[in-house]
Amino acid sequence: MLDYKMRPGRGSRAAVILHGFGASSADLYPLADELDGDGRLTWYFPEAPYGIRYGGAVLGKAWFPRNEQEVASAVEGSYFDRLEDMDPSDLSTAGSEIGELISEVGASFDGLVLGGFSQGAMVAVEAVCRAGRSPSELILFSGSVIAAQRWQEELAAVESFPFFQSHGTMDPILPFEGARRLFSLLEGAGHAGEFRRFDGGHEVPGEVIERVGRRLRGIDQ
Repeated sequence: MLDYKMRPGRGSRAAVILHGFGASSADLYPLADELDGDGRLTWYFPEAPYGIRYGGAVLGKAWFPRNEQEVASAVEGSYFDRLEDMDPSDLSTAGSEIGELISEVGASFDGLVLGGFSQGAMVAVEAVCRAGRSPSELILFSGSVIAAQRWQEELAAVESFPFFQSHGTMDPILPFEGARRLFSLLEGAGHAGEFRRFDGGHEVPGEVIERVGRRLRGIDQ
């Protein structure tokens, strides 16, 4: 089972939020209070299992890839230039691991808020594909499309769900165009989305946090 940080909530619903490449379970933990100050949801922040080592340094964790050569390419940036046509086996593995975590902590997928930042956003989408079930809300911060052909087919087979996506127009890591393609893919598969663009980089700005907080308060009523 994946390691994770948890913030307990007083309600029966849960949220699972996945960190990005090179981060850890602590990276997004403050979002629990920022998005859910009333403590309605129980929040889980899983940690990716693969430790990134590069140039003799430990650089956090990754959901994928999970081999030294591809990790070096990812750290140097070239790996992320060709995501749309990639379908690495470690992506599917990560999606299945999130499904197992959801089951093991006793969360209900149907009432789940599922999301992530950057690479974590991609794995969140993959977790939906692997489960073949709809979350109550999918939240994608600064993500991008990957495995586009397979995702298009698998997401179309999942019952419609609402999703929120945000992306900076000046993101130097995952270009804005890839985020727009992801949004189009999800909408084309029959899911109802909201896209929030902002003038910024690879981040989750305050205006996005405020908007997602309002969405979560709405679905919990």
